[in-house]
Amino acid sequence: MIESIAVWGLLLAFLFGLLVGSFLNVVIHRIPVGESIVFPSSHCPRCGEALKWYHNIPLLSWLFLHGKCAYCYQPISVRYPIVELLNALIWTVLYLKIGWHLEFIFVAMSFSALLALSVIDFDYFAVPDSVNFFALGMALIAPFARVFEGGSWDVVIDTFKASAIAAFGLWALAWVISKAAKKEAMGSADVIV
Repeated sequence: MIESIAVWGLLLAFLFGLLVGSFLNVVIHRIPVGESIVFPSSHCPRCGEALKWYHNIPLLSWLFLHGKCAYCYQPISVRYPIVELLNALIWTVLYLKIGWHLEFIFVAMSFSALLALSVIDFDYFAVPDSVNFFALGMALIAPFARVFEGGSWDVVIDTFKASAIAAFGLWALAWVISKAAKKEAMGSADVIV
């Protein structure tokens, strides 16, 4: 019985991770260019045609459409299913570590935002504040969620101490490298932990 619950938990974590990963593709594509992540609905970035719901099934639609738009037949980047799969794997690993607890939601959302930030930073060498602060907010709420479910307040204190040490360490590293290279080595958004 317990093993079947664990398997269902893994499956749910993977599926929810896929769904959120699909949404991350919208965030990655739209936020850097200043578009709304809500309107208009999903559409082909090349021909602009609105996609049907069955064109948006994570992983499967890309495979069934052979990586091409259903309307203009132009290639759809392989990055879309990769982001979906990576996010699903992240959520699965986090489920194994945390389980189905309130804390899991905040930690998983923080990791998802960090995945989106990584891809955006790779493409644009920029880290949008909206996604950055969302990741930070989720990470800082997570220990409170653990306390809410009966955990010790020591978790909150330890989390804030670790965050301060990590942020200072990254700032110090950026400062030293910037002085040595005589140019900015790391943006200030990289210091936010």
